[in-house]
Amino acid sequence: MEEKERNEKEVEAKLAYVLANVYMRIPWRKIGVKSAHTFFIERVRAASRASNIRKFVESLEKKVEVPIIPVETEYLDLLEENRPYALNVLRKETNYIVMLALENVDKLKEARKLQEQGQATLGGT
Repeated sequence: MEEKERNEKEVEAKLAYVLANVYMRIPWRKIGVKSAHTFFIERVRAASRASNIRKFVESLEKKVEVPIIPVETEYLDLLEENRPYALNVLRKETNYIVMLALENVDKLKEARKLQEQGQATLGGT
């Protein structure tokens, strides 16, 4: 049972990471929605009807008007290997996985900010 749970948590983490990367590239000013959260959940739910993970990512990118994002092949491979569980989470646990993704967005933004500050510091010395 532990192995299965660990695998499910890894799938959820990878899904959240992929969703966070898509979310961060959405041109929010251009889209101009009242609720970014609702907008994103609806698009994730609609894209989750795809038959596999790569088609899901492509569909989501089109629905939120972002160019194709680079996603680590190993992430896509892991998600594809666990396709039934991954698609089930996207379809039935949409709110949960989007909330997990939004937590990742905050972490990714913070990491990016630190990286930019570090580069500015390195460049300034």
